[in-house]
Amino acid sequence: MASLESKSATKEIMEDEYAEYETKERIDDEYAENDQSKKRKCMTSKVPLGSTKVEDELNDATSDLSITSIGESPTSTKWEEIRKAVSTFLVCANLPFGTVESPAFRDMLQTLSPECKTLSQHAAKRLVMTDYLNESNFVLDELGEASGKISLTSDYWRAEHTHDECMCLSQLMMNTLSQHAAKRFVMADYLNERDFVLNELGEAPGKISLTSDYWRTEHTHDEYMCITAHWIDKDWKKQKRIIYFKAIELPFSGNSLADEVAMCLSEWKIDEKVCSITLDSSTNNDGMATCLKLKSSIHKGLFRDGMFFQVRCCRDILNCIVQAALEKVDNIVTKIRNGVKYLKKSTPRRKEFYDMAEKIFHLDTSRKLKTDMCLRWNSTYLMLEHGIYYQKVFQLWGQKDDTFGMFVLSDEEWKKIEAVHKFL
Repeated sequence: MASLESKSATKEIMEDEYAEYETKERIDDEYAENDQSKKRKCMTSKVPLGSTKVEDELNDATSDLSITSIGESPTSTKWEEIRKAVSTFLVCANLPFGTVESPAFRDMLQTLSPECKTLSQHAAKRLVMTDYLNESNFVLDELGEASGKISLTSDYWRAEHTHDECMCLSQLMMNTLSQHAAKRFVMADYLNERDFVLNELGEAPGKISLTSDYWRTEHTHDEYMCITAHWIDKDWKKQKRIIYFKAIELPFSGNSLADEVAMCLSEWKIDEKVCSITLDSSTNNDGMATCLKLKSSIHKGLFRDGMFFQVRCCRDILNCIVQAALEKVDNIVTKIRNGVKYLKKSTPRRKEFYDMAEKIFHLDTSRKLKTDMCLRWNSTYLMLEHGIYYQKVFQLWGQKDDTFGMFVLSDEEWKKIEAVHKFL
């Protein structure tokens, strides 16, 4: 009897929370949709989940915000299936509500059901919350009817960018499409798109310029090479397409890279239309550009015997200038970099740091500490900007944490950091 009363009380709490949630969401939507001719009234009282009033208002909201139907109402069986599918997709794939507003998602939804369009993230949020509350009631019944004891499993995970800690007690998985089938779909789309780009490149009225860069994966340290083609079409609009993205075997030389690029240009049938290639200042790139100019299929299409073939990347030149300037204050920048790493390494330490910043200095802790990538000066700029913002917290933290004391900057060093930040 006590168990039934407890379950009933839990349901009532959830229903109250849902009613409050609905009220807040509708108020937000009324302010966001002043152009609608008919305003929806806010819920002024808490109504139990499942009542006709809640269902009617929810359907009104989703019809206004999310779907335009031809020949059928938003409450039809077809709309319920679409609504459920979208909600399940967002939850199981761990995607943000804003996904439904992306052009690709809207195209997919309209392709599957031409009656659907303009699903907003606010409507998607309500759909997910509705399904969550309905599912919660179902799970409550299941747990209440369990004949024996219940065992739990628990785990934690950390968000990649915000480093927020989350606790998970269960995981739902939905297997409807195998990864092999998905791979076949992607490869089929790639082949279709490749044929389309081949036609575009073939119809380009003028020369084609190339840009190329490398990047290394964080964990496996595999090297990848990317080549992008740029040209002006017949309507005088600038076009660009990625024509090569492939892992390259180590060690590689300028000659081996030139062979890869030449093969790529031959496959796309543009080896005689290449005008120039923009590269960074690495030695391998210099060797690659020299070898490419010597290949007959490429050489005969170049201006002035290839004098303007290799172009230096302006961003890379600027980055080299900035890195040379940062070397003058490298010891000070390194202090901030290591201090940030020290604070972010421990979750309790990081939480205590932000609590101190908020409670003592009344800072906005949504601005998180950042570490930089040494080769990207703009990331160093952001690290210093956030370091300056938490300057007083750094000083106070150094007084309570002896280990952190080696990372504390003097007033003179902070002035130099501010000067560098202004320069960047």
